[in-house]
Amino acid sequence: LVQLDDTLLRAQIDQQQALVAQSEVAAKQAEAQAARVSGLDNSGVLSQEQIEDRRFQAQSARAQANAQAAGLRDLRARQAKMTVRAPVGGVVFERNVRPGDLAAGGASPMFRIIRDGLVELEAQVAESEIVNIRTGQAVQVTLPSGKTLQGTVRLIGPNVDPQTKLGQIRVALPVSSDLRPGGFGRAIFGQAS
Repeated sequence: LVQLDDTLLRAQIDQQQALVAQSEVAAKQAEAQAARVSGLDNSGVLSQEQIEDRRFQAQSARAQANAQAAGLRDLRARQAKMTVRAPVGGVVFERNVRPGDLAAGGASPMFRIIRDGLVELEAQVAESEIVNIRTGQAVQVTLPSGKTLQGTVRLIGPNVDPQTKLGQIRVALPVSSDLRPGGFGRAIFGQAS
């Protein structure tokens, strides 16, 4: 859906790759020095302290190389998130982002997608009428344009607003170019199935 600008992240990745290469060379050098003294324990050629120091330097250098590699994996994971992909297939019916906009995590959705051809009307129904409505019931929805769509009750809200005495009913509608996010329609509920 969107490719975010990852220029700074790419520069950080290049820098981290260089650090990984340096750390890997240092680790191999320290491991080679430790390998040269293996088997010399208690031989008197080198003190035990020098032998252990080389072993610890090799372990430390390998740990540093592993830490640098982990840092590179973290940056690459961040770079992978610079491409915003749709979590589901469907039709984009609302776009709230334009080229040049700044990405703000959690602010508002960039896109709204019609998933599996599911478009909903959120109907407000009087408390006294909700008892007559059932899931799966046919609904005739008239749009402001005069077009009529056939839908079905998908969900009956569990609560009624104590101030307005209205409950929420979600009506599944077929995808139509006449539907607009935030638009209005009039719903007539048929007999329960």
